[in-house]
Amino acid sequence: MDKKDLRKHIAEQKKQYSQEQLNIWSGQIQEHLESMEIFRSSKTILLYHSLPDEVKTHHILSTWYKEKKCLLPQIQGENLIIRVYEGEKSMQQGALGIWEPTGKIYTELEKIDLVIVPGVAFDKKRNRMGRGKGFYDRFLTKISAPTIGVCFDFQLTDDIPIDSYDVPMNYVISSSGIWQ
Repeated sequence: MDKKDLRKHIAEQKKQYSQEQLNIWSGQIQEHLESMEIFRSSKTILLYHSLPDEVKTHHILSTWYKEKKCLLPQIQGENLIIRVYEGEKSMQQGALGIWEPTGKIYTELEKIDLVIVPGVAFDKKRNRMGRGKGFYDRFLTKISAPTIGVCFDFQLTDDIPIDSYDVPMNYVISSSGIWQ
């Protein structure tokens, strides 16, 4: 299956589940994430502010942003810039209808300890397929922090078609487990 067909297939899969079910699975994914030593020891974490069809990160953000420095990406042209998350009040709707942070720009990329990455699909070899714009692939080449892709079980496939610019994850977490 090529990337276009796989994106379509995953989109059809998502329609089969209620927001309530996706929330339950998101909670399980959060539990797996919080059980990992790499998460517990990280002081500066780049996450994402989830869209309705993605693994929910709002609870992770609200739980941890006062104890850890939580960062969120903002789309700027063809790239991501990073801003400090300062609570829900610091969010505004930005490019592509995505809620983005208005906190100060964070430029010390070498101090990021961990990156939590969304994706349309992942495979158990930790390859990631995004929405096709390349924002994360371009950004991840600029940092050395470990990456964790998060997804629902139906987003895990045996094999994802990859290109030379695709950046694999160090870990992938779904509701049923952690792949490393």
